[in-house]
Amino acid sequence: ESEYSASEIPGAEAIAFIRVERDSAQRLWRRPAGNSARGRERVLFPALRPVGYHAWADSVHVVMYVLGSPSNLVIGDVRSGRTDTVMVNVGRSLHRIPGSSRASFVSKAYEENWYVMELDVTTREARPIARLPKGTEDYAWLPDGRLIAGSGGRLLVADPSRSAAWEEVADLSSAGLGAI
Repeated sequence: ESEYSASEIPGAEAIAFIRVERDSAQRLWRRPAGNSARGRERVLFPALRPVGYHAWADSVHVVMYVLGSPSNLVIGDVRSGRTDTVMVNVGRSLHRIPGSSRASFVSKAYEENWYVMELDVTTREARPIARLPKGTEDYAWLPDGRLIAGSGGRLLVADPSRSAAWEEVADLSSAGLGAI
């Protein structure tokens, strides 16, 4: 078995991670923090597979990228054990939006234009907050609420609170980086 994409569960002394099990199932697991935690692991949503990536919006709601053609965005509620598919044809980059209990993901609903979307995990409402540069699927949040993404050898930043325009902050192609 292998494990990856570990993250802290907000408000819990525990981590969540994706485990590729012996039968090749990929599911989201929970383990209490600390060395004595081995053996007290448990799968969070037994029927949901194959989970590729995840991000916690708060201590109860986790958003998950479920592999498939197309891939699905699923919200899980750890209190009830309920899972809901809220969107199809999404990207793998999932994040908690800094300073909030909302999550973000990439919508690939429009072939030519992919968008970073904001998701309210309680109401299940999603809205676009920034169009990604063509061919870019991965992004991250900076602590100040701006987005950062790579495009070729360039690093780009956008501030969705002001404008969704991406500005180049560094060109690393001269250092031999061509696919950030």
